[in-house]
Amino acid sequence: MENNTVIPTHEINTLLSVSEEMGVLILNESGSIVQSNEQIMRELGYTKEEMSVKTIFEINPNISFRDWKVIWKNTFEGIELEDEVEYITSADIIYPVYAYSKALTYEGSAYCCLISKNVLDNNRYRNILQLTNRIARMGHWEWDLLQDEFQISRAAYDLIGADYDSIIGRKNTIQSILKPNISKNQFKKLVNILNRCIEEGKPMEFEFEINSRNLPDKKFMLYADPVLIDNRTVRIYGVLQNITSFSGRSEEMYLAKASLENTDEMVFWVDEDASFIYANSACCDNLGYDISELLELNVFDVDPNFNRNMWKPFWDDALIKRTLDFDSSQKGIDGTTYPTHVNITVVEHKGKNIMCASVRNMTKLKESQDKLLLTQKTVDQAMDQILWVNDDASISYYNDSFKRRIGYSDEEIKQLKVWDIDPAMKPEMWEPHRKELMEVQQIEAESKHISKDGTVYPVRVSLSLVEVEGKIIHCAFIRDISKRVEKEKQLYKLLEENNKLKEQLVKENAFLTEEVNLKFSFDKIITNSAAYRKVLRQVQQVADTNATVLILGETGTGKELLARSIHTLSERSKKAMVKINCAALPPNLIESELFGHEKGSFTGAHQQKVGKFELADNGTIFLDEIGELPIDLQAKLLRVLQEGEFERLGGNTTLSVDVRVIAATNRNLEQLVEEGKFRTDLYYRLNVFPIQNLPLRHRREDIPLLARHFLKIFCEKTGKKITKILKNDLRKLMDYEFPGNVRELENIIERAVILTTGDTLHFNIFDKKSKEKTKTEGLFMPLEEVQKNHIIEALKRSNWKVSGKMSAAEMLRLNPKTLASKMRKLGIRRTDYVM
Repeated sequence: MENNTVIPTHEINTLLSVSEEMGVLILNESGSIVQSNEQIMRELGYTKEEMSVKTIFEINPNISFRDWKVIWKNTFEGIELEDEVEYITSADIIYPVYAYSKALTYEGSAYCCLISKNVLDNNRYRNILQLTNRIARMGHWEWDLLQDEFQISRAAYDLIGADYDSIIGRKNTIQSILKPNISKNQFKKLVNILNRCIEEGKPMEFEFEINSRNLPDKKFMLYADPVLIDNRTVRIYGVLQNITSFSGRSEEMYLAKASLENTDEMVFWVDEDASFIYANSACCDNLGYDISELLELNVFDVDPNFNRNMWKPFWDDALIKRTLDFDSSQKGIDGTTYPTHVNITVVEHKGKNIMCASVRNMTKLKESQDKLLLTQKTVDQAMDQILWVNDDASISYYNDSFKRRIGYSDEEIKQLKVWDIDPAMKPEMWEPHRKELMEVQQIEAESKHISKDGTVYPVRVSLSLVEVEGKIIHCAFIRDISKRVEKEKQLYKLLEENNKLKEQLVKENAFLTEEVNLKFSFDKIITNSAAYRKVLRQVQQVADTNATVLILGETGTGKELLARSIHTLSERSKKAMVKINCAALPPNLIESELFGHEKGSFTGAHQQKVGKFELADNGTIFLDEIGELPIDLQAKLLRVLQEGEFERLGGNTTLSVDVRVIAATNRNLEQLVEEGKFRTDLYYRLNVFPIQNLPLRHRREDIPLLARHFLKIFCEKTGKKITKILKNDLRKLMDYEFPGNVRELENIIERAVILTTGDTLHFNIFDKKSKEKTKTEGLFMPLEEVQKNHIIEALKRSNWKVSGKMSAAEMLRLNPKTLASKMRKLGIRRTDYVM
């Protein structure tokens, strides 16, 4: 097929499945354009005849002949081009397009089709690039206050009609240049504004008119932007703009500047040395620098992907291509590095090339937005909807995202008011809303918008005010949060389902709060006994280990206090010690308390329960009265001690825990093992490190210390001031056997404090015992009763240990079997005397 062969347009669209809005170039293997559609000719500005003699290398100067051969080969092998490229128009204007290739065979000849879509209109940086180009065509001036040097561009002189060549090399200021051409009143205002700019370090604007003999009257806008170091203005950058014939453009400039400062996008202007000459507010917010600090830095200080060796080739490449688009990263003042996406456009300013970089923080984007699934890849399409709203609630500007989401045409949008898209905003509410926004300057809120088809969707709106020549403009950034709201609903549902379990866990951990109200401090054991210090040394020796500890001793000797001391001195002290009394619960509830249960595992199990072993994970569990544990639960406890594993009651999932076990008992476990009431293997597993706690009668020297300690505690509780204990009473206390040990002493002191009215503690318990003894002195007890009482006393002193060392049999000098026989005969049972 020759170059004059024509493929009908409808066949092109059918073969390639493209719309009329897409540009189509049909090329032969040499890169010559065989045919093009109306859309691409309109975009490039060529006639049909002009296009027929063009090649792809003239349309896209970035493609070499070798590149084209690769594209042709890959396309016919099924590897199609799909990328953003640049086309150049007949007016030498470069604009970006998204292009992809297709292989086409028509009447036996092969062609490569490049299908393109102009993405310039959808580029989220369109407003920024327009603003940059507009500023580049203005007159610029610069005042170095430290050197007192002033520079002004030729364009600025041309704007006001001055002769640039006649003043080259002369020292001038903006005041001296403008003074002959403006009124005295305006000149006075100009001087005041520049002085305020220097003193306050804030940007200033000044509108004035020039009345010159050589020029017609013109209106100008002077912009002054200070640069501060250590809160001192050292330089002023300025722009001079002729606004005579485009007040509407002046307003647009204000709005563009406001949008530039309020956008989340970071905008940098960079010179050939990689130094920053401008940065917007978003740059300071993201990097953590003040604007004065940031303008002293360069690209290498904030982008770890660049260094000086790379910069020159990168700059040269940017000058050739004019626009670049790539992923990178930035480093803030605190050293934090985060990913970014960068769009770069090179513009000419003051005869120099300036690189305008728009940078998006991709971390924030990934957290706040879901990615769109599109039929074709687009470059940096804006997701936020942007509106400029006039003070009468009409819309003066909107972006493509808003138009697509709201569903109205351009003509329809011009007729809309704010309340037409936001049902929550009524006409009568508009004026109060404006006044509130004028006071606070910025409002962020969630609302709902309604599209043309009646769809109501949730949005997040950020509002700020811009004042332009006395006219108030609302600048609104709108984000559709439909997906986020839907996810929140799902999360609320999950939270509601888990609420019951959370409440249960709170109940299970309630006992941790109660631990604060303990009667004794973990690290304050009252003692002056050498014998008891040996017990405490044992506590200290075993505390740093994970060994299982068995504390033996009579009731009331403070076994729990020793257990808490072991826990407090251990590495597990960061977690509370979980306690359970094996004798205080019915046998059918102990398993549930120890190991927990699943919902429905037994009647009344309405929800899952966490057991004490789970609560004590990585901590300590104290099993008080371990001798009372039912025999059928001892095997399950043994498994936890050996393997650290168990299942909840009614469950089939094996749970693993790391728990340090401390057990205590006032019973003779060896005797229980002999009687078959306690497992032998469990006994040896618990008896790794036994500690025999001493009864109070074996540490009588501690009785005065403990008595005074308890006296202080109960005086504080009752508000009494009892300061004395009679020596005779202390002697009686030390002579007393205290079968109830420390607990009995505590009760005696508490009762005495309650009954005492003066400052001296009085004990009446000994008087009562003396009277009871007098009443019974005349009685003569039978031998059997005397024998029974004697055996019971021996059993009490030995902690009901029948055989072995320090046992009752040893004290009575009887054979253990003979003693056991007498106990059965006399009806002596441990359960009748030990609770």
